[in-house]
Amino acid sequence: MATALDHEDAFVRLVDQIRGRGTNPMLERIDPYRSLILTSVEMPQFLQELVRLRPLAVTTEDLRVVREFEDLARECATNPMLHLHLDGD
Repeated sequence: MATALDHEDAFVRLVDQIRGRGTNPMLERIDPYRSLILTSVEMPQFLQELVRLRPLAVTTEDLRVVREFEDLARECATNPMLHLHLDGD
């Protein structure tokens, strides 16, 4: 099982920057205090929305986290038996 750790909450900060615009419904479902499980069917949309986070990634840590989530999403997209778990605090 692959994981992407985000001890500095970089992903949450990036998502918060686009929250409320109504253009990223998949990312806006993310709650930093709850868990969200996405299926392989949802990965194409999730990947499209992750691309929109890249311009906001200004630090090395930001970019690392976005890349790791993209890698996990691509892996999940190729296997219908996989799910992507986003676990909040």
